[in-house]
Amino acid sequence: EKFGSRVKSCDHVSIAPHVQSCDMRNISEFVKDGHLAIAVFSLSLMGKNWIDYLKEAKRCLAEGQFLFISETTKSLSKRLENLRDEIEKLGFEIYDDKEMGAFTFIEARKRKLE
Repeated sequence: EKFGSRVKSCDHVSIAPHVQSCDMRNISEFVKDGHLAIAVFSLSLMGKNWIDYLKEAKRCLAEGQFLFISETTKSLSKRLENLRDEIEKLGFEIYDDKEMGAFTFIEARKRKLE
């Protein structure tokens, strides 16, 4: 809230007035192509269409900008390698990937086009 309109918050179910309730595989009515500097997924890549969410993050992020993921290690245990592979296939470079307590944190940057 301190950042005002510079932050776009989206979730499947909104629990606050500043959060847009939507299917995060398509937030084009809220965010233009290449408009974001940071995309954060916190406990939101648990559904079957999580790859669609990552594709939408790629569309929304400007080149060279950041993707941050924070998920429970338990929820990622069977698909962590697949998650890493999909992030890289989509054109992101993972520069930090660690487990801390019950969580896994992945930080990546959208590659610049050559």
